[in-house]
Amino acid sequence: MDLLPKAEVVEAPTAYWDQLRDEIAGCGKREAFLRSDKCLQHRLAVARRPVFLLEGEIRWVTEFIGEPEAR
Repeated sequence: MDLLPKAEVVEAPTAYWDQLRDEIAGCGKREAFLRSDKCLQHRLAVARRPVFLLEGEIRWVTEFIGEPEAR
């Protein structure tokens, strides 16, 4: 971060936060489809795993920059 322009340092974490939220939304759509298709529980659990990983990233970046919407 010390080598990047200040504007990029400010914008990059927020853009990353937005990207993570979009990915979680996509996972939600996939889960809704799988549920409507009567997907087996163990397959649904595997499909939901990325959501937990993405939520961990959201927590980290939120701690790092705060809530982007609050800016």
